[in-house]
Amino acid sequence: MTSHRRAGWTRRSVAARAAALGTAALGTAVLGAASCRSALAAQGSGLASHAARTGRLFGTAVRSPDLTYNAGTRDEVLREASLLVPEYEMKWEILAKSPGSYDFGGGDRLAAFAERHGLDLRGHTLVWHLALPSWLPRQLDAREAKRLMEEHVTAVASHYAGRVQSWDVVNEAIDPQASDGMRTSLWMQALGPDYIPLAFAAAARADPKAKLYYNDYDLECDTPDQDVRRAKTLEILTKLRRDGVPIHGLGIQGHLQAGRWPYDAGKFARFLRAVSALDLDILITEMDVSDRLLPAPEAERDATVAGLAGDVLRTFLAEPRATGVLTWGLSDRQTWLNDLPTHRRTDNLPQRALPLDRNGRPKPLWTAMAQAFDAATPMR
Repeated sequence: MTSHRRAGWTRRSVAARAAALGTAALGTAVLGAASCRSALAAQGSGLASHAARTGRLFGTAVRSPDLTYNAGTRDEVLREASLLVPEYEMKWEILAKSPGSYDFGGGDRLAAFAERHGLDLRGHTLVWHLALPSWLPRQLDAREAKRLMEEHVTAVASHYAGRVQSWDVVNEAIDPQASDGMRTSLWMQALGPDYIPLAFAAAARADPKAKLYYNDYDLECDTPDQDVRRAKTLEILTKLRRDGVPIHGLGIQGHLQAGRWPYDAGKFARFLRAVSALDLDILITEMDVSDRLLPAPEAERDATVAGLAGDVLRTFLAEPRATGVLTWGLSDRQTWLNDLPTHRRTDNLPQRALPLDRNGRPKPLWTAMAQAFDAATPMR
């Protein structure tokens, strides 16, 4: 569930990140990416350093005002992350307040911050059923829907071409309750399932060097709905690959809910292997762990949250095509789960859903994530 509060290494980004951390020994331009990763892993103690030990990324969703005006958040990001994704500043309703007129200011500030500090940047999101501008009609014929969607994808992806390492091209296209498994969206109603390959083709034309991902949620746990979502995801990915559509990976959002659903490591591992068999990378893109259903004591909540996250991440990081993990914010003071009535705790205690507490201190969830990265299977 992507809200408004809500890969691969390049030689340039790794070397720049290491330089930002004060590494003097990286030296020459011929230093290979693997050597860069090893050098980076020796620096600092943030989650990105733990991830880099097996060639992976750790990142977080951010908002440009926080990076500009909140020194605490800025320091946390620079300590912990190697990859950033905008929480809301690349969504259509934010970018285009009127037809054909784009304001890229927020996204550009994030891109500049990432470049200045040697971080990678991920784009989110090009085609979604939510965050649509108010001027966009809610019903379109096929020709107009195709034109508007492709023009938007082209405008945004071409603007950030060469600055964004990957895109969530299509977000949340599946509805397990629908007879065909597809969400009834503006795009689905006008174009049918063909909107998905059309969006990927437009993104590839606009930014041929970016990695292109399909992104969805509720793919980890053991419920009938999630069984359907996993099966439909594999069906979509298989067809895209068979038809030669330019897609490079699957984004698994990772919005976990402690105490709600059972977790079956074997079932999740089989799904990951099936995605990998399609020659696709896999990235956890928006991880947090809701403690809404857990008892009030913080220590009990923290232990349960860390236990579930550790279980899921150990399964995920055993897959060699798992490229990294992003959380939807770093500190509990940033979590969107405290903003919506449907996600708040009924006792009104703030949720403890992210690796750092409200003061930026590592919690048991941080430790579980670091340990999962340390034990991860090397990437291939």
